[in-house]
Amino acid sequence: MRLKRKILIALVMIVILAVLWPLMLHHRAMSQVEKYRKQLAAQGEKLTVAEIAPHPTADEQASAREALAAISGLGHAISNFPPTMKMLAPGRMFLTSKEESLPDPASSNLWPELQSQIERNSRKFDDLRAALKGLAGQVNLDYSMGAMLPLPHLAIQKRAALCLCAASLLELHQGQLDQSCEDLKACLALSRFLEHEPIMISQLVRMAVLQIALGQTWEILQHPGLQDKQLAELQSSWESIDPMSAAQSSLEMERHTMTDMFKAMRENDPRNTSNGPGPPVKQPGVIDQVGEALADPHKAADAAMDEGRFWLWKWQWSYEEELCTMQMLQAAIDSVRQMKREGAFVPALKGFDAATGKLFKSHANASRRFMLTSGPSFSETYHNFLRKLLVMEAERRLLVTAIALKRFQLAHQKYPEDLKELTPTYLAVVPGDAMDGKPLRYHRKDDGTFLLYSVGEDGVDNGGNPVPLAPTSKNISWTEAFDIVWPMPATPDEVEAYKKKALEQWNTKMQATKPRETPRSSSGAQASAPANK
Repeated sequence: MRLKRKILIALVMIVILAVLWPLMLHHRAMSQVEKYRKQLAAQGEKLTVAEIAPHPTADEQASAREALAAISGLGHAISNFPPTMKMLAPGRMFLTSKEESLPDPASSNLWPELQSQIERNSRKFDDLRAALKGLAGQVNLDYSMGAMLPLPHLAIQKRAALCLCAASLLELHQGQLDQSCEDLKACLALSRFLEHEPIMISQLVRMAVLQIALGQTWEILQHPGLQDKQLAELQSSWESIDPMSAAQSSLEMERHTMTDMFKAMRENDPRNTSNGPGPPVKQPGVIDQVGEALADPHKAADAAMDEGRFWLWKWQWSYEEELCTMQMLQAAIDSVRQMKREGAFVPALKGFDAATGKLFKSHANASRRFMLTSGPSFSETYHNFLRKLLVMEAERRLLVTAIALKRFQLAHQKYPEDLKELTPTYLAVVPGDAMDGKPLRYHRKDDGTFLLYSVGEDGVDNGGNPVPLAPTSKNISWTEAFDIVWPMPATPDEVEAYKKKALEQWNTKMQATKPRETPRSSSGAQASAPANK
C-alpha cells in the first residue's frame, strides 16, 4: 500500500511539475521583457509613438500636401535619365553635361528626347519648383498603425528627384547655369520632405534622393562658368543637411513597431487566416485532417511539428525573440549616439557588430526558435541601415569640402596647400573624416588638381587609393573602394571608349528590334521559310 501511495504521489508530482514548469518558463520569459522595458524607460529611452512621432502643425501639413500634389503631378514626365557620376576608371567619372551627343542603349543621343519631354511637362516642373521653394512641412502620418502604415508618398519621391536633376543636367549642358543650380536646390529641398520622418524606409528613400542630388552637384562643380555666389549657396544647402537627423528616431520607431508585431502574433490564432479581404478561410474538419494524414503521413507530421513549434513560440520563445530584438535595436541606437558624439562612424559600426554578435551567442538556437527575425542575419538589416548613413555622411563632407576648394581656387587661381587655408573664409572648421574622425585627407597635386579623400569603411588610410574592393562587380559605387576618393573627370580616351560601347549597345538593340525582311523568289513570290531544326 505504501508503495502504491508513493507511486501515486510521484505521479501527481510529475503532473504538477509538467503543468507548473511551462508556466514558470512562460512567466520568466515574459518578466524578462517587461524588466528590460522598465530599464529602458528609467534610462529615458522613448518607447511610445507619442514620444517618438513628430507633430506637424496645420500649416506644415498644408505645405506638405501642396508639395505632394506637385510631385504626383510630375509623374513619369521623363522616361530615360542621363547618367551622373558614372565611374569609367577608379577615381574618374564620366562628365555627362559636357558631351554634345549622349548615346545609351535606348538612344543614339539622349539630349533631344530629354529636352522634348521636359518642355512638354514644363508646367508641371514649374508647379513642383514653386511648391518645393516654400516647403516647410511634412506628411502627417498615423504612426500608431505600425507595420500596416501606408507610405504612398515614398514611391514618387525618388522619381521626382531624378526628374529635377535631369532638368538641371540638361540646363547645365545648354549653359543655363543659374537655372541648373536652382533645380538642384529644389532637389535638395525635396530631401527635407523626409528629414524628420522616423521610419527606416523613409530615411533610405531620403538618402537615395541625396545621392541623386550629389551626382548632379558633382556635374555642376566641373562647369567652367561657376561664380562664388552660386557655389556659396550650394555649399550652404549641403551644410544644412544632416543625414543622421532621423536615424535615432527611426530606430526607436522600429523598436515600437516590432513590439506591436510580437503582440499581434501572440494574440492571433494562426488557424484564423484569410485570403485578404473577406471571411476567414474555412479550416478542414477532423475527418478531413485524418484523411490528409493517412494520404501523406510525412506532410502531416511536418505540419504537426510546425503547429507545435508555433505554439511554443507564442508561449515562450516569442518573448526571448522580442527581448533579443529590443537589445539589438538599443545597440543600434547607442551606435548612432556614439557616431554623433565622436564623429567617427567606423568604430561605432564595429561596436554594433560586436554587440549583436555577442547577443546572438547567448541565443544559440535563434535560427530554430525565432520567427519574425532570422537570428544573426537579421542584424544585417540594421547594420546596412547604419552603413548607408555612414557612407552618405562621408560623401556629404567630401562634397562640402570640394565646394570650398573650388571657391578658394576661383579666388586665388590655385588650390590651397592645406585644408586649414579654407578656414574661416570658406569653412568654419576643417571637416572631419566620417570614418575615423580625423581631418579629411588632402594633397595638392603638381598638375593643378588635388586629391581629397576619406579612408574606406575599414578605417585604414591607403593613401587615397580609389581602386574598388570588388572590381569585377557591375555598377560599383565610387565609395566601395579602399579609400573614398573625391572623383575627377575621366580622360578623353576613357570617355571615347565609354561612348563607343554605349553606341554599340544602341546599334545592337536597334538591329534586334528591326523587322526582318522576308526573302523572295526570282519570280517575286515569297520563298518559304526553312523549318526550324
